[in-house]
Amino acid sequence: MLKDVDVLSERTDPVLEVVSQSGSIATNIAIEAANAGQYEIEFRTVAQTMRRYVDMLYEIGDKANSAMRSATRSGQTLQSLASGRTKH
Repeated sequence: MLKDVDVLSERTDPVLEVVSQSGSIATNIAIEAANAGQYEIEFRTVAQTMRRYVDMLYEIGDKANSAMRSATRSGQTLQSLASGRTKH
């Protein structure tokens, strides 16, 4: 069980890196919107939409990390209980 949590954690890290980079892209789009002239509204809309997606992905990542920490604690507790039973 703990190995599965570790594998899931390893797979989540690159996703969170992409989310972080996407946040930077959204910021750059917002900056470009200020210089976009007649296209400013469109740029701003794209930046705001991307920012919402990034925020949602951060929240999903946080929940996934929280669930993995909880699963790790549960797995450690089960291992501890199991090893305690085998000692008696």
